[in-house]
Amino acid sequence: MHPTLEELFERDSAALEHLASCAECRARLTRSEELTGALRALPLETPERDLWPSLRRRLSARRTRRIWIGAAAAAAIVLFVSTGLLLHRTPDLPARDAGTPAREGQLQALIQKSQQLETLSQGLARPSPALSGWKAYTISTLEDRIAAVDAQISAEDRKGGPKTELVGLWKQRVQLLGALVETQAPQTEEPVI
Repeated sequence: MHPTLEELFERDSAALEHLASCAECRARLTRSEELTGALRALPLETPERDLWPSLRRRLSARRTRRIWIGAAAAAAIVLFVSTGLLLHRTPDLPARDAGTPAREGQLQALIQKSQQLETLSQGLARPSPALSGWKAYTISTLEDRIAAVDAQISAEDRKGGPKTELVGLWKQRVQLLGALVETQAPQTEEPVI
């Protein structure tokens, strides 16, 4: 068995004994020593310019962009949560106000706005290979919340109760659809590098 180059370079008694009897290992050691010498003889090259300052600027810009994206995501979460809380705190109107023409008109306006936003959302909902995980999660969450509100609207319609509850639910649906359209809208970003 032949020793490794490292063992041959150590030149201990076992390596020297093996080198004396093995022409193949002597040739391998000689080639390795010649290559090492040739590499050491090469001049030390330095780049024409230092690339670190431009790289540091790019990394800093990317880090700043990530901070702003994180802040925007946090603001969106706060907006979604606060909108949900505000919608759940809509005061109930007295039952005598439930069937007024003004309430019916408000309900029809909300339904029309909901239909417009839904049409707009469907136009924006093209699958994108560059969709971020966070954006996909946000869209999915909004769609789930809209589905839950739709179920509540159906239940209220079946009950045939006062329009007050329906108006609150349709307001919530319009706000969720608005957030969905805003999330689906294409964002223009600078190229990373």
